[in-house]
Amino acid sequence: MAEQATKSVLFVCLGNICRSPIAEAVFRKLVTDKNISENWVIDSGAVSDWNVGRSPDPRAVSCLRNHGIHTAHKARQITKEDFATFDYILLGNFLPYCQLQSKGKYLMTIILFLLEKN
Repeated sequence: MAEQATKSVLFVCLGNICRSPIAEAVFRKLVTDKNISENWVIDSGAVSDWNVGRSPDPRAVSCLRNHGIHTAHKARQITKEDFATFDYILLGNFLPYCQLQSKGKYLMTIILFLLEKN
């Protein structure tokens, strides 16, 4: 069987302590369970710099733990290089997109929105 090319995905939310680290951890578990983790580079980041270096919110950690998922993630702010590095950038809601656009960030990458429950 031919070796599959590596893909990369970056999950983004406002502070990188709730939505995006949950999405990152769940996606890591999914690819690990399917034995394809070596084919993926997975990360998450924030639009803002408010929480850089912090662990995910305790409610996020609890939610993950309730589903048997662990994370050791530390919040980080996304960089210009992320737009060139990642194949997919997935946003937790519309707000990060608006902030990226208003800052003139590099939106040449495919950007998808995760479903947001109102």
